[in-house]
Amino acid sequence: MKKASFLILLFLVVFFLEGIFNNAQAQSGWVRDKKSAYLQLSYSYFASDNFYNLSGNKLTTNTFSQHSIHFYGEYGLLDRLTIIASVPLFRANQFKNTDSAIGVGDLMLQLKYALLKGKFPLAIIIAPEFPTAKADNFATNKESIFVDRINLPTGDGEFNLWTMLAVSHSFGDVPLYISAHAGYNFRTKYQEEEFNDQVRYGLELGYNIAQKLTLNTHLNGFATVGNQPLTGDFIRSNGTSYNSYSIGAFYKLTEKLRLTGQVQGYFDGLNERKNLYSAPVFTLGLAWEKK
Repeated sequence: MKKASFLILLFLVVFFLEGIFNNAQAQSGWVRDKKSAYLQLSYSYFASDNFYNLSGNKLTTNTFSQHSIHFYGEYGLLDRLTIIASVPLFRANQFKNTDSAIGVGDLMLQLKYALLKGKFPLAIIIAPEFPTAKADNFATNKESIFVDRINLPTGDGEFNLWTMLAVSHSFGDVPLYISAHAGYNFRTKYQEEEFNDQVRYGLELGYNIAQKLTLNTHLNGFATVGNQPLTGDFIRSNGTSYNSYSIGAFYKLTEKLRLTGQVQGYFDGLNERKNLYSAPVFTLGLAWEKK
């Protein structure tokens, strides 16, 4: 049983890796003012033994867990142009019966340009993601004598190019806002393995309480499009789909410091869960903002 279980893991590893690699911060139609900045450092934890394979069937495997420290930063280059950087500075991936595979993640840079300002700001985002992480990062199996190690990379090994549109609206005297976005990812390949492109879309709703606490919630969708065979190295997440939700909060500690927190989960909606480890993701962070 141990051999069979570990072989399943070897071939059915991990949507969640890809979900963290390719999911940037939630998008909005607003851009930053010139020379203003926002920096955030956050810690995330995830653990699950519930895997949904490429057919959408739920499997129980050894528990997979991940610890991650993530940097996210925005800077207003011009009144209509913001540059954004996002990268996992540290990631530790492991199964219950392996040691940890440790490394940095892939770097995503975004150029966000305001097409429209005013009551309904609209922005276009061009976001290349560079393969700065280890695309092959092996962890030692501590139990099986048949499979001595498993690949748990901290990056997908390929160059990606996301193109997104985002629109927002603030409801005047009511401290409420809403944002929506949609994007398309042009994927390339890792070594000789080519990948299908991906689409994502989402909706965010936020409410500010007493100018100190902002609560928000997100609904997101993610799907694979294209005709490449959904076979081979599932670590690269070819064939992934899901819908997710999250509940988050930002608390204003001082004029510049913010405490942030978020819980994210997955559900079956327009997209069935496929190629996905499904369980809550917990995130806690500290942010600094200069206006």
